[in-house]
Amino acid sequence: VIIFAICLIRIVIPIEFPFTREIISDTIYPAIQNVWKTRIPIGEGVSVSLLNIIVTCSSLVSVALLARLIWKGTKVKSYVESLTVKDDELARMILDDVMEETNYHGTCKLIVSPNVRIPSMTGFFKPIMMLPHEIIYYSEDTLKYIIQHEWYHFRHKDLLIRFFITVLCCVMWWNPFIYLLRIEVNQTF
Repeated sequence: VIIFAICLIRIVIPIEFPFTREIISDTIYPAIQNVWKTRIPIGEGVSVSLLNIIVTCSSLVSVALLARLIWKGTKVKSYVESLTVKDDELARMILDDVMEETNYHGTCKLIVSPNVRIPSMTGFFKPIMMLPHEIIYYSEDTLKYIIQHEWYHFRHKDLLIRFFITVLCCVMWWNPFIYLLRIEVNQTF
C-alpha cells in the first residue's frame, strides 16, 4: 500500500532527483507504444485501439467486482439483522468495561446468538460484536479475553483496513501482488 501511495504521489507530483539518469530508448518503448496504438476494426469505418479495449475490459471487471462486494455487504447486513439475539448480562458488562478502558464513548451493539459460530466484529462506525451462544459456558476471564480481542479489532481499524485492501483487490484485480498483500493482511488481523 505504501509503494502504491508513493507511485500515485510520483505521478501527481513529478519530482526529479539530482542522481536520476534518463535512459533513452529508440526501439523498446516505441515498439510497446505501437502495440498499444494498434487499431482494431469493430465495424464499417470504426476502429478502436488495443489500449482502449484493454482499459474498458479492465474497468468493467473492476465495476463487476465492486458490485459483487456491495452485494455481499448487503447480504452480511441482512444476516446480522436476522440473527436471534439472546441477552447476556455478563458479556454486556465486560464489553462496557472494555469500552470504558479504551475511552470509547459511543455504543456497541452486542449480539449473542446460537446462529453465530465464532466471535466477530462488524461495522466501521457503528460496531456490532457477535458472540456465539456457547459463551455462557466460558469462564469470566476467557470471555473477557475474547471480547477484548474482538474490540481491539474495531479500535485499531482492522475492519477498515481489510475493507480497503478488498476494494484495492477489486480495482487492481489484474495485479497478483495485491492478492499476496490481502493474504498477509488477513493473517495479520
